[in-house]
Amino acid sequence: MSRHSVRHPRALLLGALLASLACRSGASAASPEPTPILRRHSESRQVPVGSRAQLAAFTLDVPLSTDSGVCVQRLVPSGVGRMISVNYPDEQSAVALAVVNLDTAGRIVRFTDRRGRVRIDGLKGATGKQIDSAFAAARRASRSSTLFLDYVMGQAVLTNDGGGKEDENLLVPLAAVANDSRFGAPDARARAVIARCGSTPLSEIER
Repeated sequence: MSRHSVRHPRALLLGALLASLACRSGASAASPEPTPILRRHSESRQVPVGSRAQLAAFTLDVPLSTDSGVCVQRLVPSGVGRMISVNYPDEQSAVALAVVNLDTAGRIVRFTDRRGRVRIDGLKGATGKQIDSAFAAARRASRSSTLFLDYVMGQAVLTNDGGGKEDENLLVPLAAVANDSRFGAPDARARAVIARCGSTPLSEIER
């Protein structure tokens, strides 16, 4: 298997859903609601686990954002935990998004690190076809990279997509990338998001 493997892994869709929910939290009723680029993936296919050599050769095309941004916390819809996110540089013009999903005991369930344009503006009231078209155009316009850690399954998915290039996906054991500085030491990054943005008591977080 080459690193240009099957597109849109199922695990990535879970991270996409988390990020889309986090993106929606800052929209006001008076302004057009942005559509998160992460929310629409038309395919869901299993990605074979990559080898050590493939992981060594894989790079995320879009670099890490600087360590600044706006924190947002939300309860998950089912009420069994919270999502803590950082929008870079802010919610209205986010070009990157880091989201940590915690259970009610405070354990990390998932971490999503999306780099690249996060939202599409001005689609309030648009049809599904119009949203699909805008999403496809946005993906063609710029490259995005996503790192998704699933702590429950012990897996990680690395993805480069859009920007007029071939999509690249790699599924590997979480432990193989958790402390890898090439990917920004994502486990430490997730815990830094919690330390920076997760101080609000669960009872005070808006749904």
